[in-house]
Amino acid sequence: MMRRSVVVLCMILPMLWVQSEWVAAKAQTEIVPSAHWRRKEPAPTLPPPTEPAPTGQVNSITVSNVSGVAISNYPFQFGRPFVDGAIAAAPQVLIDGTALKTQADVKNRYADGSVEFAVLAVVIPSLPAGGALTLTFQNQTANSNAPLTQAQMLDPSYNFDAAMTLTGTASGTAPQTVDARTMLQNGDYSLFTSGPVAQTIILGDDTATRKYDIGFGDG
Repeated sequence: MMRRSVVVLCMILPMLWVQSEWVAAKAQTEIVPSAHWRRKEPAPTLPPPTEPAPTGQVNSITVSNVSGVAISNYPFQFGRPFVDGAIAAAPQVLIDGTALKTQADVKNRYADGSVEFAVLAVVIPSLPAGGALTLTFQNQTANSNAPLTQAQMLDPSYNFDAAMTLTGTASGTAPQTVDARTMLQNGDYSLFTSGPVAQTIILGDDTATRKYDIGFGDG
């Protein structure tokens, strides 16, 4: 049996409680026709009332610090859906109304090109222990998601690796190992999210060679 060796690596350290809210305050219209008193003549049939477009929509996230200590310069990555037409190019996060530099990886768009779903990443400047803040969203045209280079991801300051080792049951079989850092060094990765805040990559070889597949042919 051969085992596919695929590793998903995300460089971020989340530790917050998130409450998401999407509230649409809808105005209601009630149509009451006046009485019709003409004898032997039925009252006219009125079309059903049409519901006006929702107004006062609030697309927000409440972030609470439950760690017990104050935090600062905290990287925060999350996924977010948007209504059709709300975000034309890419979403930008605002904290209590102040815009932040936002890494936005748009994954789906509506037929009109507006954003349907995106993975966002920002750096929260500060949040006291037990405190909370509100994130809202607006459109931006200058998206901050230029990817880290291979050399930047291999910088020793990250100091990461993940390895998988298989040991055969037959006598004399040598263990087989694959590791994430080797895949990255060989350039065998693709981007899922990109940018300076939180870059997520998928490591593996999807070509016909499949050089990281391991096994002993005993499956």
